[in-house]
Amino acid sequence: MAFHSYKVELYGKNSNGSYSTTAVELDEIISISLNFKLGTSADGFSFSFVNYNNLLFEQIKIDDKLKFYGTLDGTTYVLLFDGIVNEKTNTGSINNKLISVTGLNLLEKFFNSLVSTTGESVQRIASYWVQNIIQQVNGFNSLGNTNRKIYYTSTAGTTDPNDPLGRVYTDATINQTTTNIEFTRSLEKAFKLIEELSSNDFTGNGQYYFYLDEYNYFHWKPKTTTVDSELDWGTEIVSHRTKKGMYDVVNYIIMNCGKSPWGANILNFDYRVESINKFGWKVKLLTKESIAGNMMTEERKKVNAWTDGESFPDSYDYVTTWGDTVSSDSEYNTSFVEQAWSVSKNIMSGIFDNTTGASYKVDLTVTPSLGFSLGTLNGLVIPGNTWNTPYNIRHDSYNLKFGKGGWSTDLKFKEDTELTSL
Repeated sequence: MAFHSYKVELYGKNSNGSYSTTAVELDEIISISLNFKLGTSADGFSFSFVNYNNLLFEQIKIDDKLKFYGTLDGTTYVLLFDGIVNEKTNTGSINNKLISVTGLNLLEKFFNSLVSTTGESVQRIASYWVQNIIQQVNGFNSLGNTNRKIYYTSTAGTTDPNDPLGRVYTDATINQTTTNIEFTRSLEKAFKLIEELSSNDFTGNGQYYFYLDEYNYFHWKPKTTTVDSELDWGTEIVSHRTKKGMYDVVNYIIMNCGKSPWGANILNFDYRVESINKFGWKVKLLTKESIAGNMMTEERKKVNAWTDGESFPDSYDYVTTWGDTVSSDSEYNTSFVEQAWSVSKNIMSGIFDNTTGASYKVDLTVTPSLGFSLGTLNGLVIPGNTWNTPYNIRHDSYNLKFGKGGWSTDLKFKEDTELTSL
């Protein structure tokens, strides 16, 4: 462990709100913890260092930028995390004065952005809308001169100018889908929309996953069924904990989609018979009133077709924004409700992709490594689990820690229920 080391760089704010390009390196750090996870949960960091002169508490300010690097050989440093300070704590006693700092990566800022896809009524592929959402988020963040930018590329083999190692990205970080879809949504959180776009109903080729890497590159990829690597007990695996259970099983959903033009609640439901037969009824009630609200907002944008505040168009025959031709209030109401049902079916189908079966969860401590990737399918060989042949399971999250013993690596795996035989 003698060659294990770290480097932490602090980037403060300029007077115009942008981040400085000059780093201040922090030392006297006692411990570091870096947490990475798939999906909407922002990756987080925490670290503690000694406050020798009682002046260091104000050296790090809320919303400052921090970059964490690690090395296992004392020579080659790898960028592990790029994040923003959210909280700091100063604690002291007669013998000890510590400062603890916690924060998140840019995913948290991205998550809180409200975006819309209502600008076009034509059909597009899902990857177009994912890129469009990121562009809206970046445009919003640029207004504050914060240098907060989510990077992505859809061109393979492009050298990343923001990567100090000058690596070439050989895989598109946003994989291009091919199925044209209709996706009209108004003022939703960015990741809520990307979660919805990640279901098979929109991608056309299975469930997708997403995460933000250490260079703030956003990755949106299909869940592969190809094993990336194998981890073996007694080789890479130091210790394990394996569980199997009904983690957040949902097999029956009732969804409130909002109000119809006639003012009635639009309710829809969906279920999975195989899951119900095995685990019983696991019902979830969901409120998604924005479905009807977004539809009506788009309808009322049609010039010379709507009187302000009215629930029906001014005249018939009338062509809806979703493509139906109707000739009366009754037909319009029916078409509106059926379109809301269609949108809600897609949302529920995406939820069922991950919630209808019993699944494994595996926590591993492995030999120290700084090079694991999220979302990969790994083969685990753990004799104590009778897994004498590789059992394939998805890498869901991991934790890197630095302390007295150097770097340590903990991995968490979660079984995809869409790959699970009920």
